[in-house]
Amino acid sequence: MKRNFRFLCFLLALVSLWLTAGALAAGPRKKTLYNFTGGADGGAPWAGLVTNSAGVLYSTTSSGGLDYCDGGTPCGVVFSFTPPQSGGSWTERPIYSWAGGYPTGSTNGVVFDKNGNLYGTSQFVLYQLVPPLGGGSWTFNTVSDTADNQLADPVVDSAGNLYYAYGNVYELSPNSDGTWTTTTINVGGAGSSSLVMDRAGRLYGTNSSGGKANCGPSGTGDCGTIFEMVPQSGGIWNYKTIYEFYSNATGSIPMTGLALDAQGNLYGSAQLANANCVYGAGCAVVFKLTRPAVGSTQWTQTLLHPFEGGKDGLLLQSTLSVDNKGSVYGTTSWGGSGFCTSNGQEVGCGTVFQLKPPTTTGGQWSETLYSFQGGSDGYNVDGSHGSLLIDEKTGILYGTTVYGGTYNWGTIFAIAFP
Repeated sequence: MKRNFRFLCFLLALVSLWLTAGALAAGPRKKTLYNFTGGADGGAPWAGLVTNSAGVLYSTTSSGGLDYCDGGTPCGVVFSFTPPQSGGSWTERPIYSWAGGYPTGSTNGVVFDKNGNLYGTSQFVLYQLVPPLGGGSWTFNTVSDTADNQLADPVVDSAGNLYYAYGNVYELSPNSDGTWTTTTINVGGAGSSSLVMDRAGRLYGTNSSGGKANCGPSGTGDCGTIFEMVPQSGGIWNYKTIYEFYSNATGSIPMTGLALDAQGNLYGSAQLANANCVYGAGCAVVFKLTRPAVGSTQWTQTLLHPFEGGKDGLLLQSTLSVDNKGSVYGTTSWGGSGFCTSNGQEVGCGTVFQLKPPTTTGGQWSETLYSFQGGSDGYNVDGSHGSLLIDEKTGILYGTTVYGGTYNWGTIFAIAFP
């Protein structure tokens, strides 16, 4: 995406420093950019970040904000995070605070449309935030009151239509009078994770049920599927299952959304049975689905990396990110070398990982890991739904930790891999 000149200069200088240090340390270089206080600025950011053309980042927190929200408990904010103009600090500013009652705050992120409006989901609500003209406050509008709790991040197309999945797949279209029309474009066959849309307007998603029926804790539950929805004339969509998971041993029951690369291939994660996993669960395998060759309808699955638990990372709850070189990035809520506990059991503080494609045909993908250390470094135990934001020009990734930092209300960080 385009950057203003000053911001680009700052990032290039920052990357140069990181790369110099990285060459000495031979590992990823991470920098904490902001420590949430849990007050008016928000706290506990579970979601990932998005950016506009000026390089300003946006997301949500699940706590903090107004002190009278939800019966006296702070309920979170939508915030902007503006880069420094001349070597100073980043600036965090709440642009909307949930103010008690309904709806309440969010553990999900926001997305932009082409006009600069933000869309997100809160408890039972899909909302719109319209930017101010010439200063002032953002305007909050309810797009849809739904019966679904904590929907995943919506997807917006070039025409301004919104899409989300919650058992069914829904399309919300704007009307000239400011209202929205909701259409169920597929009944059943979808989970509740975020959808992704390719350049041709096709939707892809995961479903934790359906498909083969020899998975689950007892070996008798559904294994899950991946689906594609192709728009047809007259507002009709064609739903098709493009992959069925079939074994706990190779990955099943996908719980997160999918990522797309420039060639239209899909990347995702699925649960993986492994005795090393805490409580016997939480390990995952990262996979790639290669688009069918010309004249074929068969998608090809490749297993890129099985997480073994412990220091390797486990409990992968966030959607993956893919850069223009084909490297895959994500976070795990548990695992790594840091010392953090959950329910009295050591589980690690979470990780950021990079999976690099092999340099030769048939080779192995390589993993590079950054382990959160807890405390001021941040940690993600039992949290983090957000994917990492990649700046393709610099290679820097931006993300959030739910907890830790100076005030133990989470952080915003940047990380560069060697």
